[in-house]
Amino acid sequence: MASVKKFTHAAALNQIRHNNREIKNNSNEDIDPERKKYNLNLTPERYKEGPNGELIKLSEWEYYQQRKEELYCYNRADVKTLCGWIVTAPKEVADEDLRDFFEKTALFLENRYGLNNTISVVVHQDEGVVQKIRDENGNVVEKKIIYGRAHLHFLFTPAAPDNNPKHVQTEKINAHDVLTRADLRSFHSDLAEATGCPYVINGKTKAQGGNRTVSYLKLHEKNREIERLEHELARTKERVKELERQLNRQVELKTDRWSSDRNVERTYERW
Repeated sequence: MASVKKFTHAAALNQIRHNNREIKNNSNEDIDPERKKYNLNLTPERYKEGPNGELIKLSEWEYYQQRKEELYCYNRADVKTLCGWIVTAPKEVADEDLRDFFEKTALFLENRYGLNNTISVVVHQDEGVVQKIRDENGNVVEKKIIYGRAHLHFLFTPAAPDNNPKHVQTEKINAHDVLTRADLRSFHSDLAEATGCPYVINGKTKAQGGNRTVSYLKLHEKNREIERLEHELARTKERVKELERQLNRQVELKTDRWSSDRNVERTYERW
């Protein structure tokens, strides 16, 4: 149902490009380019201020580098600076409910690991398993993809508190402190509660005592909806602040220009 991997800085760019289908001449036969249009990007939009006060959208790679610079990171090539969950939609979730399921999953992950640590959130519906049909001589005469279930890729920077007084930063990159045994043990049951989908929990998770009843999940659905709306409101407020900064910058530029023009006029009048 869900699995997690850790990546070094050297592998981060390739992971982001893979999720966004930006790798040219991709040799992966399991991806159907014709179905790319069905993929869904749920990544939060990030911006920086340009030289003239305008807002410039950051790519996911640019935001990853920006966030990494804000955190203390050990200077070792083997440090895992990026983590990625893959969550596959249970077969019981109807196609028309997939977007709702993945939006709730994305919200759950953003809240669990931090919105500011979220790098990429992409749903893939263009992957499957290539089935090769061979003739009597063993030659491949036809290839076709058996499509699997839609799945979500969630990439995030594993940021943990840094209490080292020698460090300027208050947070550090430490996947071990973030993806703890307790975090992994409760992941499926917490996701089931957040999405209202009991089918998230597989048989193995049930055996470990992580299941929840449907009635229990429904009791929390209203609170989860409120949480989702509050999350969207926070995003909107962040966007409004960025627009206000841009507007104030444009006003300042126009004021400076007006003052400059007035000074020129006064100088001309004296002459």
